[in-house]
Amino acid sequence: MSNTRNFVLRDEEGNEHGVFTGKQPRQAALKAANRGSGTKSKPDIIRLRERGTKKVHVFKAW
Repeated sequence: MSNTRNFVLRDEEGNEHGVFTGKQPRQAALKAANRGSGTKSKPDIIRLRERGTKKVHVFKAW
């Protein structure tokens, strides 16, 4: 049985758009990072909220 979880992408204002799935938040963040345009000197900040919870996971992506 797969235990995939859904994570919603949030912007700086708290608006939610885009759903990424993964077993762990890191896996969903890697999928979201492929859409971004961050560089190592100026990384994108990825905020993912797990559906059904109020937890927000924050990652830097380049």
